[in-house]
Amino acid sequence: MLLLIKKVSATLLVVTMMAATILAVLVIHNGFPLKYMDIDDSGRVSPSEMYQTLDLGVRQRETNGQLCVEIFSLKDGLPIKLICGTG
Repeated sequence: MLLLIKKVSATLLVVTMMAATILAVLVIHNGFPLKYMDIDDSGRVSPSEMYQTLDLGVRQRETNGQLCVEIFSLKDGLPIKLICGTG
């Protein structure tokens, strides 16, 4: 029984690592800038935020004479987040 538990645990670990690797490859291939992936401004990028960026794009937008970055939905072009004053 203990051997079966160890095999299942090892299998789950391998599957989790494969899923994380696949997600990372998709996100890197998508080209969404890492510095904008923290959609909820929590200070860290969660796996769900990484996944969410597969459906998001980035464009520059001028707001009140200031150059900003707009995160938008690729599906309909609607803005998700506006980031101004980032350096």
